[in-house]
Amino acid sequence: MLIRTALISDSHEISRLSGELGYAAEASQMAERLRDLTEQRDNIVYVADSGNQLLGWIHAQVRVLVEAPRFVEITGLVVDSAHRGEGIGRQLIAQTEVWAAQSGFTKLRVRTNQKRSDAVQFYNRLGFVLVKSQHILDKSIE
Repeated sequence: MLIRTALISDSHEISRLSGELGYAAEASQMAERLRDLTEQRDNIVYVADSGNQLLGWIHAQVRVLVEAPRFVEITGLVVDSAHRGEGIGRQLIAQTEVWAAQSGFTKLRVRTNQKRSDAVQFYNRLGFVLVKSQHILDKSIE
């Protein structure tokens, strides 16, 4: 398995894996998103490539906030359900940590739904610590 930067041609597989997270998207929509992200130097998308299919992906971005110093946030991570527990997520995070450190960052953050207790435990095992809980509120703009 190879951890590498995502390509536009990975759109179908990334879309398939996103569906496992509950975020369905057509491959064409994913291709458009990947095009946007690859043009931004403050975003990275890595994939775990088995040669036959993608086993997972991770997206991270630099966050710039008024109230806090800059940091890197993992905004999405998924491993194929048939391959969880094989260390793929750990490897994707490790590669993201390398990217963040090489970019001069000392903090990596991730947010996860409280309902995903397995994800919380996974991140805790990798050294992430709970800082706060919060609600996320959306408003549709028409």
